[in-house]
Amino acid sequence: MTLNRGVVRSDEFLANTFRRHEHLLQQMVSRYRDELMTFQEIGDVLEVPWWDVKKLLSWYGIERITPAARARKMRQKDFELIHRMHFLEQKTFAEIGQAIGRSAPYIRQVLLEGGCKPINYGQIGRRN
Repeated sequence: MTLNRGVVRSDEFLANTFRRHEHLLQQMVSRYRDELMTFQEIGDVLEVPWWDVKKLLSWYGIERITPAARARKMRQKDFELIHRMHFLEQKTFAEIGQAIGRSAPYIRQVLLEGGCKPINYGQIGRRN
């Protein structure tokens, strides 16, 4: 079996990797749990390879967030803003989407999951 000669994968290598990035652990955890960023997004912001972010979080027992759970949490997080814009400010899905950078189906899903029936402001007055 031939291994890549330039790459050494050992406990010492992993320990050095952790020491290099350990000072960023709190930022990584905060961005991962609170801001719901992916490993790649965290790595880009902190200028750390994403696989080191993943290894470090795993090493310290930070529970992984599945893509489905991340999406559900994002929808819950966006509910208050979307609800206010749609019902109080009477904005259409297109207007809300432009303001927050989300699609109309996403906005509809957020409202439905929040127990609200969306209003189709675009058709009010057209059916006369």
